[in-house]
Amino acid sequence: MHFHHPVENIEFDIPDRWWIEAGADRFKRSASSFPSSSTPAWPTQLVSIADVTAPRRNKGIVGLGEERTISLLRAMVTGLELPPLEVHQPPDATKFVVRDGFHRYFLSIALGFSKLPVSVRPYFDINTP
Repeated sequence: MHFHHPVENIEFDIPDRWWIEAGADRFKRSASSFPSSSTPAWPTQLVSIADVTAPRRNKGIVGLGEERTISLLRAMVTGLELPPLEVHQPPDATKFVVRDGFHRYFLSIALGFSKLPVSVRPYFDINTP
């Protein structure tokens, strides 16, 4: 299956076998996002996919892994509650940046969700000593 990001110029593929094995070929979307958990310390909020910068992997790092992709797709298709994406907002940025949730981000696009459940965390720059 071939997918195109609705806002950014990013294309990605999910092998048909993974898609079918997860049951995504029979999925009927009934909500704007996948169900997610929340905690009092870091409450979950729903934001538009357009408000989150698409995460990118460093060169040489595998994109969507088979086992993780099938497992998360299956959970999303069956309505299993998953953790929200962890995001932060760098200074002077207009969009959130994903700290944890690469697979959940792209699988949400593949399943046609318009929103992402996110948990906004304090900003940090891993490149600053």
